[in-house]
Amino acid sequence: MKKRITFILSGIMVMSLAIVGCGNKGTQATTSVSASSKSESNATEESSRKENSNTYTASSVSNADKDIPVFGDYEIPDGEKITIGYLAQNETDQFNVYLGKVISDEAAKYGDKIEILKSDALSVAANQVTQCEDMVTRNVDVAIVNAVDEEASAPGVQALINAGIPVVLINTTVKNADQCECFVGIDDREIGELLIEMVAEKLGGKGTVNVVMGLLGHPANEYRVAGLEEKVKEYPDIKIGAMNAADWDRNKAMNIAEDWLASGEQIDAIVSLNDEMAVSVMNAFESAGKENLVIVGADGIEEVLNYIKDGRMYGTVFQDGDTEGRCALNAAVALALGENVDTGDAQSAFYGHRLAYELHNKGYRVNFTLMSDPHQTALGLLAKPAYFNAFVQKRYDTTSKMAELIDKLDTFGDAEYREQLHAVMMKNDLLASDDTDIIKAESYARQLLTYRNFDNAEGSDGLDSVRHSLRVLRKANLPETRLIICNTKTEKMYWDIDKVVTEPEFADMKQRVVFTAEPGYFAKFTGSQTIYNYQRSFLTAAD
Repeated sequence: MKKRITFILSGIMVMSLAIVGCGNKGTQATTSVSASSKSESNATEESSRKENSNTYTASSVSNADKDIPVFGDYEIPDGEKITIGYLAQNETDQFNVYLGKVISDEAAKYGDKIEILKSDALSVAANQVTQCEDMVTRNVDVAIVNAVDEEASAPGVQALINAGIPVVLINTTVKNADQCECFVGIDDREIGELLIEMVAEKLGGKGTVNVVMGLLGHPANEYRVAGLEEKVKEYPDIKIGAMNAADWDRNKAMNIAEDWLASGEQIDAIVSLNDEMAVSVMNAFESAGKENLVIVGADGIEEVLNYIKDGRMYGTVFQDGDTEGRCALNAAVALALGENVDTGDAQSAFYGHRLAYELHNKGYRVNFTLMSDPHQTALGLLAKPAYFNAFVQKRYDTTSKMAELIDKLDTFGDAEYREQLHAVMMKNDLLASDDTDIIKAESYARQLLTYRNFDNAEGSDGLDSVRHSLRVLRKANLPETRLIICNTKTEKMYWDIDKVVTEPEFADMKQRVVFTAEPGYFAKFTGSQTIYNYQRSFLTAAD
């Protein structure tokens, strides 16, 4: 079976009009930071987007397995011409139009040495299968496929594979993806998670949320729904109301919104699985005089960024179509030249750092979240961010579970605990998808526990990253930079953080710390039942 190279581009970020807490999304360097209406932070790399929204956040780019291929990595010899078939899913959709334009623009950098043959399936999988077969007839060197349907588009992709044509999947996937050369895109499950997280935090963890789905069977739809449905389990007082499919179509989304209005049922927020449908929902509810509804979408198209800026829509989850398109085109070039795309360079590896630094130089205040362990802090601060992050709760929970399993393994010697340890590390992105050696995984887990100081006062509370980051920050010549402590859930974590920032060692750093969490979490610490009882006794005595 062919080993597929996966480029997971973590150009995902939340953009909204309210500051919300951010959580650790694992090792894919995902940016999940909201934009403030006070313009305190952040920018995307695209100038058109910078000009048309209040605030932005730097969109970090990373990959799950390999470094991304960029223009200049590969040179097409003089006299050679590469023909690339681009099979679009639907170019009536703004994001897909933009994706196709990026691919064409990147190809133009090579001059007349690349020819792009484009087809548009108009969201019909049968059309795409026929178009794939046509690309075989036209003898393209490589095919870039933006699949309409994970199942129904697969036969077309198989026709390309059977003809010996390398396939680069972009943005969406197919069931036979393991036979393709590589996938370039984002984690659609995470988009679903971020959407429900955004509205849940805005609603204070309580309310009814309706969902406008895309095209049933479409990979992005299925994975976004799966992520949303899994994430909402963390919010017991958030109820998912109606879920209707609008096939990524604005008119159908408008009809769905009007039906919801006519029903008279309680709706506190609406999640749309893409921005275009969200626009129709917004227009329908505004026309009915309901202008304060929380509406969020996904993709980060320019139109929606303007609506967020104007306060008409609450937020969106941005995905970096620019990097997706460029990466896919250059991967296709490499494959056409017979090159191995399993390569990289410092420029690619430090893409996020460089982007954040350049944005700083242009006057933006950047929240840099390309780290999950403190050894990454020093390099992160080279980008001169206004804010950087220490993710604590999930990291602590994972470390605790690893320590528990290693203790059981050492005590009982049962190999089952080693297998469970490997599974925990895979689930929490501490291992790559092809890291199957459980002995090496155990060794790495032991190294991590030592590094995280889990057996001593430096890290037994899970705050070793906070302590280390504050020490590095103190030595850095960045007086305006702040450390954000986020991803907190338990009462004990709050108590421990409170102790850290009052320790004598960090007395000079307490004004450099920002603590973010849901309002309901902070509310737990604004009073005490003991005090209430004490006051009640006074009132009783007065009577």
